[in-house]
Amino acid sequence: EPRLRVISRQFEEVVRRLGVVFQRGPAGIERGLESLSEGQQSLFYFALAAAVFDLEREAVSTGVDGFNADAIAVPALTVFAIEEPENHLSPFYLARIVNQVRSLVAEGAGQAVITSHSPAVLSRVEPPEVRYCRCDPTTHRTSVRAISLPEDDEDAAKFVRGAMLAYPELYFARFVVLVEGDSERVVLPRLAQSIDLLIDPAFVAIVPLGGRHVQHFWRLLSGIEIPYATLLDLDLGRDGGGFGRVKTAIEKLLEIGVDEKDLLGLSDGKLLSRVRLAKMHTWKEVEHLEGWVDSLEKHAVFFSSPLDVDLAMIAAFPDAYAKIVPQGGGPKMTIEKAAEAILGEGGLSYYDGLRKPLRDLLPGYRYHFLTHSKPATHLRVLVGIDDATLKAKMPSTLRAVLKHVKKHLRRD
Repeated sequence: EPRLRVISRQFEEVVRRLGVVFQRGPAGIERGLESLSEGQQSLFYFALAAAVFDLEREAVSTGVDGFNADAIAVPALTVFAIEEPENHLSPFYLARIVNQVRSLVAEGAGQAVITSHSPAVLSRVEPPEVRYCRCDPTTHRTSVRAISLPEDDEDAAKFVRGAMLAYPELYFARFVVLVEGDSERVVLPRLAQSIDLLIDPAFVAIVPLGGRHVQHFWRLLSGIEIPYATLLDLDLGRDGGGFGRVKTAIEKLLEIGVDEKDLLGLSDGKLLSRVRLAKMHTWKEVEHLEGWVDSLEKHAVFFSSPLDVDLAMIAAFPDAYAKIVPQGGGPKMTIEKAAEAILGEGGLSYYDGLRKPLRDLLPGYRYHFLTHSKPATHLRVLVGIDDATLKAKMPSTLRAVLKHVKKHLRRD
């Protein structure tokens, strides 16, 4: 509870030596401003500046007893500069500071500049309000860039905005992996650990997008010069899967300006026409699918093949997933019934030839991932597998993704 303490009866001396003390607890022990922590002092100074700002505006606009409004010279614009508030304040206070700043500048007489390295701050700031600063390690010059959102697609703009607010660590990442869901957020860091690659959320962001509007994130991350990779599900046997997923990825890469010669080249030296590309989702020649999937890896687009990361993991470590099944539990469905639940009608026909052994895993897949939490299942399994086994048997696609991350991770 702050209060004023008069130390002289001379008015000039009172004003000159005015001090603030804080009284707390039943004993009423006084504490000076200098005895507060840096965070508490920061809060006090901000509260004092905000109070003076509000009082000045109120005195001029509506009048306040004891103030001569005509004699008060109020600035046309007041700038609140707040530098890295996370250094001394907990996330609880950061949220309140951001909200208070918004209320101060809402009327237009004030403007605020907040510098921060904290996701806790950025999660409360709209992407269009952000100015992203990056120092070039070679020239030592700093560039300042706005965060670009899709302008011609309202749904995409809302999605990108929501993802940036939900995963503000994107702003501070040295590498970003765009993935389908939460399974990858559990699996990738553990596999990376087995090959002595540290993937920490502080500098490698793994962001689940479900494959939606991925081209806008490619454009956004390229604009602020953060390297990235994309890990998608191939979904072979599902509606729109297989060649449909490849077609979508190619179209999105073309949309952001990738040369069609790098995307549509055929083994005979010719280019796949846009007309044939438009019909790629109808192709049935599954034997050519792997070649198209591999060709996209040089553009940092990887596919968990043939279905998703969950099937890839259970195929790589079948005994480990079987081990967590409780006694008397486990899959009860036939392969055909499980395939229908996972893939849909007719999907099992794609799992033939070299993929035929995967059929035996489908009942277990349904049990582990359609009736239980995917992240929780992976967590239970991964804690029981040693690094050597993970390193030796991890799915090839996930190994390729981690190799790409290690090669392109920014270290400046």
